[in-house]
Amino acid sequence: MDGNPKMPKQKYPETAKRNEKAANRLDDGGALGPEFSQVYEFGAEAALFDLAERLGLREAVKAHAGKPGPGLPIEDAVLLAAIYLAVKPASKNSLFEWFDKTVLRESINSATEQNLSGQGFWQTLKGLGEVRRRKIEDGVAKKTVSAYGLGPDCLLFDNENFHAYLDSSGCPALAKDENGPEPMAKLSRLGLFLVVSADHGLPLFHEIYPESKINPRRLSEAVENLPARLSKLGQGKWNPTVFFEALNDSDGGFKGLRKESKSYGVLTCLGHGQGLKLPSFPESGFIDLEGDKFKGVKALRSEIRLYGKEYTLALTYDPKLYEIQLFGLKDNFLKCSKGLKKIQESLKRRAQNSIDELKTPNYDLTYQRIRDLLAPEHMKSIFNFKYMYEGGFLTIEFYVSELEFKNVTENVLGKSFIVTDNDHWPTEKIVSAYQSKLQTERRFASFKGANYPFFDSPYGQADIEVHAFITALSLTLRGALEIEFERLGHKLSAQKILDLLSQAKQVMTVCPKAKSGRVSKSSFSKMNPIAKDYIERHGLTKYAIKP
Repeated sequence: MDGNPKMPKQKYPETAKRNEKAANRLDDGGALGPEFSQVYEFGAEAALFDLAERLGLREAVKAHAGKPGPGLPIEDAVLLAAIYLAVKPASKNSLFEWFDKTVLRESINSATEQNLSGQGFWQTLKGLGEVRRRKIEDGVAKKTVSAYGLGPDCLLFDNENFHAYLDSSGCPALAKDENGPEPMAKLSRLGLFLVVSADHGLPLFHEIYPESKINPRRLSEAVENLPARLSKLGQGKWNPTVFFEALNDSDGGFKGLRKESKSYGVLTCLGHGQGLKLPSFPESGFIDLEGDKFKGVKALRSEIRLYGKEYTLALTYDPKLYEIQLFGLKDNFLKCSKGLKKIQESLKRRAQNSIDELKTPNYDLTYQRIRDLLAPEHMKSIFNFKYMYEGGFLTIEFYVSELEFKNVTENVLGKSFIVTDNDHWPTEKIVSAYQSKLQTERRFASFKGANYPFFDSPYGQADIEVHAFITALSLTLRGALEIEFERLGHKLSAQKILDLLSQAKQVMTVCPKAKSGRVSKSSFSKMNPIAKDYIERHGLTKYAIKP
């Protein structure tokens, strides 16, 4: 036009959007695109930290641990160790490697790689003696009882093999496992007395002991020392009950303990493997237990006489337990059938080959193989076998006892024979107390594969006792977490809860500024709805790392 070419005007909306975003970034400190991001463990660690603060863990340690030294405060060391064991029981990472990737570094800023090393950690805890540990445990237990309305009944039971095997050569107080395999002759097996609430199975107190030294008098002393400690918890007079794995009449069992003290009740669950002929009852005698926690569970209350004494028997039937046990029974049955056939065929092949040196296979070895194969519950009674020699060759014959198989499936599976001398307890309370014991064992089982030497301790007696102390605190945190989620309507195991919470991460994104320097921005990963609800209710984002 007018001798000049016509140039059309073009708009680039994408460019305009980019310019607008750039302007917004400049308004927000001049940050450009992200340079890198750092992910921190948030949900599980923040939940346990908040829980420990509400239960006064650090407060109790600080009040009773003695004069603080330089470096990491002892209350922070104990707290970090308890949380680490609760979240990462089988981790092979060092304490600092885990800590440095969590939001806990925001709340505990005195922790360093040096004071969280094995040497640094044990240097911090060297003054944490038995008297101080008991006072700390008493303080935490008191707040726990008050927070969740526990009591006045509690259980004491013996959780064997707290710390599977430890070198006892440098620690004369530990008992050697002289009956174990030769490589373990210098190793010790340890046990753990746990005192837990009869409701929810929440640990209150503990005591560690060399397993081979367990005896009725020692257990009796543990029971007799309970009233003094329980009196500090409030809630009136507490009533301890001792749980026995097996109710037998040996001096090492309840008979020996009964001679020493009568200030407690007893509770046990009878099993067919204890050599007792358990009674059978008509289905019509079972009634539904009251309460949401017993949904679908039926029970029958009766009396039973054992070793010259009358006890109350609560026989329960749980259809869910029945399905689980039936599946396990069938699975073990198939494995044992295949294993016995394999051994039988192997012996027949030896006979058919007629090789001189194989004419007399090792009887003891064959017996051991069969015994190990039939180790699962009920298999020894269901399978019957016998040895025979045909033409000088060892063979075996086996058959299935259909009568015993029917007896197990109809009269044993899904049922629990709970026995107690707490005659005044309602049936629901008897069953609940037994379930509490199982709850604690389930939580404790998650520590069986724990990397206990994660502190690189020299494993002196004091170090082992501190391990037990930290384990008990960690069990308390796990149990309290279960209670809090259950009260929100979610009946989940502690491990499941921690798995859900662990999905919540904090992401710190670092962006360069337009002119110089960097700016950090915080965000959180997508959270499971159940975990998100708990995090929001307790305001756990306050523990997040500040940009």
